[in-house]
Amino acid sequence: MAVEPPTPETLMRSRYSAYVVNNYEYIQATYSNSNRTNLSVTDIQKAAENTKWLRLTVLSAFDMGNEGEVEFIAHYKVNNDFYQMHEHSFFVLEQNSWRYVKGDMQHKSGKIKVSRNQECICGSGLKLKRCCMLV
Repeated sequence: MAVEPPTPETLMRSRYSAYVVNNYEYIQATYSNSNRTNLSVTDIQKAAENTKWLRLTVLSAFDMGNEGEVEFIAHYKVNNDFYQMHEHSFFVLEQNSWRYVKGDMQHKSGKIKVSRNQECICGSGLKLKRCCMLV
């Protein structure tokens, strides 16, 4: 039996990791009961098609009772374009398991401009042209 993430932040991190490795069944299973029935694994897979996830930065996280929130920025690449998703996510505790309810996109989401000579956004310490621009 798998260990359930003990906090909304650990659930958010595990969902991000599931996107990185294309584990869409896990992502669908970690939606709240009310949202899980409206979204198929195929829907999730299609939405993430051609996406290469590069980095997750959690800005804040907390939980109070049966509700929790996480604010994060995820950097990703689609084809040769770079993006960031700045989201404020909401979670609920259902049957002793944290579940994702919804996320509100923040104003800093979308395509970002990058320079070949800047440090790579994945955090490797390499220049972008020697790192994620190649994959």
